[in-house]
Amino acid sequence: ALAWQPTAAPAPAPAEVPVQVFPNPTDGPLFFLWPEHAGVQRIRLFDAAGREVRRVVPAPGSHAAELHLPKGSGIWFYTVEGTHWLRRGKVVQVR
Repeated sequence: ALAWQPTAAPAPAPAEVPVQVFPNPTDGPLFFLWPEHAGVQRIRLFDAAGREVRRVVPAPGSHAAELHLPKGSGIWFYTVEGTHWLRRGKVVQVR
């Protein structure tokens, strides 16, 4: 006979891990927020030529980070890396 058995809710798939990045555009630091279960390992900032200019390694179990952008206006690209996922985006800096 078939019987129904409840199961635990699955962990979110990597594509579903929400990462908030703000403010954008910015004239100061950039803030990153993510759920505690996300397991963020590294945040990297790149210039328009693809050179890494900043790197933040959040403390284990944290769910937020602050990143100070280089001086001057411009467009910067970032990656937020988890154990099995990666988010990319860009931010506009106005000074």
